[in-house]
Amino acid sequence: KACSLTTLSCHNTTAVADTCCFNAPGGQLLQTQFWDYDAATGPADSWTIPGLWPDNCDGTYQANCDSCTGSVALLTSAGETELLQVTCRRTGKPTPGWNASFREYEWAKHGTCISTLDPSCYASYTQGRG
Repeated sequence: KACSLTTLSCHNTTAVADTCCFNAPGGQLLQTQFWDYDAATGPADSWTIPGLWPDNCDGTYQANCDSCTGSVALLTSAGETELLQVTCRRTGKPTPGWNASFREYEWAKHGTCISTLDPSCYASYTQGRG
């Protein structure tokens, strides 16, 4: 989708109808990275970005948002059926002691709150192609 750049992050004062052009509920993405030069865990052929979440512009953030809005098509097209099952549970929220990988936890907690990830936001999106 083509979006105008007239609304700056953290400066919106009205409801934004098209959440493809403006992240909701948070207004900006905050990324914090810690580099471990001697990582002893995790597979060598995989990576993740911990510390990336939508920020409400006041130091707070939403978590465990409506987990299935936009997520079903996105996760299915990426072949993430196991992650889809975890994300789109009845509550969509992780529970203490649940057996999930780090990426499943991060997606359920933060990824579900990024409205601009909805497949309908991308003109070139074709269902079934990752």
